[in-house]
Amino acid sequence: MTTIGPVTLTPQDVGFLETLRACLRDHRPMTAGAADLQSIWEQSGLPKQFWGFAVTIYQPGNQRLMVVRSMSSPATENVRQTIKRVLAHPRVGEFDLADRQRCRIQVDFIVDEPEPVELNALSQSALDASRFEMGIDGLRIAGPNPNRCRYLLPGDAFVWSILSLGQLRKHIGRLFPKTQIGQLQFSRFRSASYVSTSDGWVRLVRGYPAVTPVTKASLLRAADAGVQSIVRNQQSDGRFLYYYDAATDSRRDHEHPTRNPETDPYYNLLRHCGGVITILLYHAFLAENGTGSGSGMDGAGPIFRDSSSPPTASEAGARRVLDAAALRQTAESGIDFYLKQLVPYVTPAGQEAAYAYFNRKAKLGGSGLGLYMLAMYQKRFGDAKYADQARRLCHHLLSEILDAGEFRYYHVYLDQRVSAEANRNYFSFYYPGEAIVGLANYCAHVCQSPQERATAYARMHDALRFLILERPRLYGAYFTSLPSDSWLMMGLNDLWDEPEFRQDLYSQFVFRDADQMVAHTYTPRRAPFPDYVGSFYYQYGDHPYPDGARAEGLTAAYLLARKIGDKSRVDRYRAALQQVAWATLRLCNTPDSVYSVPNPDRAIGGIRFKFTRQWFRVDTIQHVASFYLKFLPAWQTDRTI
Repeated sequence: MTTIGPVTLTPQDVGFLETLRACLRDHRPMTAGAADLQSIWEQSGLPKQFWGFAVTIYQPGNQRLMVVRSMSSPATENVRQTIKRVLAHPRVGEFDLADRQRCRIQVDFIVDEPEPVELNALSQSALDASRFEMGIDGLRIAGPNPNRCRYLLPGDAFVWSILSLGQLRKHIGRLFPKTQIGQLQFSRFRSASYVSTSDGWVRLVRGYPAVTPVTKASLLRAADAGVQSIVRNQQSDGRFLYYYDAATDSRRDHEHPTRNPETDPYYNLLRHCGGVITILLYHAFLAENGTGSGSGMDGAGPIFRDSSSPPTASEAGARRVLDAAALRQTAESGIDFYLKQLVPYVTPAGQEAAYAYFNRKAKLGGSGLGLYMLAMYQKRFGDAKYADQARRLCHHLLSEILDAGEFRYYHVYLDQRVSAEANRNYFSFYYPGEAIVGLANYCAHVCQSPQERATAYARMHDALRFLILERPRLYGAYFTSLPSDSWLMMGLNDLWDEPEFRQDLYSQFVFRDADQMVAHTYTPRRAPFPDYVGSFYYQYGDHPYPDGARAEGLTAAYLLARKIGDKSRVDRYRAALQQVAWATLRLCNTPDSVYSVPNPDRAIGGIRFKFTRQWFRVDTIQHVASFYLKFLPAWQTDRTI
């Protein structure tokens, strides 16, 4: 993709854009041929020649206003006529154009004339001219009356939360509710897009403010904001905001569309544990790394640059640190909700045990992540008040390791006990890793009995050998070109601290998956589009996967390589993680990125799942924020290797 116009704006760029804003704010037309304006424009890096010009105005509570003008000559006339049309629009008075915080203005320079395309011939995977890149390509759509066109600006994919061509077609149907798609004519274009902020302007790439150099401070700010989002959206019973679609200001979950979020909201206990785990990681990070500029984190220099430009205004903003006591209280409230879901029982060996039961299921991962959460709490605060519940969960998980070393994936499924014989009908790729990481941390931070620890380790060896040696043979269809067993990678890294788990079988599994992740990461030299860099893919050309969960697995491999002293892997994984950090920052909602949403305050701090999707869940925040919190301290010190 050729970059059109500057990513980091100069004073001349901002000066020209501010002149446009002033004309709109003061309700005065732009003077034709104004010498000062022409001089500023000529000195700027903004496009000088273009086919069309668009102004879009956003303000919470109002339907956005968009005006597009094209084919005027010279180019300045396009701008002048667009401003004139905006000021004449019957709804312009609905917007408080003097309020920079609430009212945002977007301008798009459509440089080249749109090219006709057949909608049905477009592809999202092809690497040729038929590829339609969501967020980069826009559409000019002509209906039965060719003089009345609608525009889907490139960044509208982000604004309207559109990722697939199917979603695009549905959106077009809403734009033309009385017209068959076959009656429409489409032309494709790209634009250079900019949006106003509370104190300036930023360049939009794929509808999202361009991410310039990643710094340690910018990653920590994103983690701060993510944790703040989790904390401020905790409910009175200890649950977190599970799902939020910022584009519609709705909690209706697209995976459970028939569930009413007010009367019958869907909730997931494993992802709930992830919210508490993130809070505990953050609390530990603040305690171990400090909260002020003396920590060495704030104001840190750039660590990965896609240009030589300075940090953006948003990146230079101050952090707000959460109160440590309030964080602990939030974590405890989340733990209390979890503990209410435990069902006690006695194992066949006569041990007191308990499993997590929620939504009529007792998932192995629900008990595994719950145990991890309780062990992390005891490690962080030295408080053993949850030790009894943790011990019962440990007994349950160990009793779920069958004779062959395979875990039972569900203890109960839809209220029915799952037998050992039926277990393989309920296979889960992720639950065993979640159980291992829970057991590993229980043994390290809660268990006080050497005999109990030895018994647990023996059974864990059985389970690990099954997972590493037997599972690929029995469940090969579940393995993909891009590894995804990050919880198991994390568990093995934690277990490496125990001498008996320092086995090549275990380290090579972690490194093999990590090497495959790195091989399936877009790099500056092998990315179809510049902002793909740092994202994962299954097949080259796939839409990017800026995946925080896999980033946690790769971080575990990086930390394990540091423990072993494998410098070549340390360097390779660190370089890959720097690029992954750059990619995942694009998912983090900042005050500048929520310019189009109806409820900006609720969206800020959320960490989305995809570049052009507006929804996020507690786990999409968890994985990215946890990745930053685990990676930053090691990154700060690994120069000693």
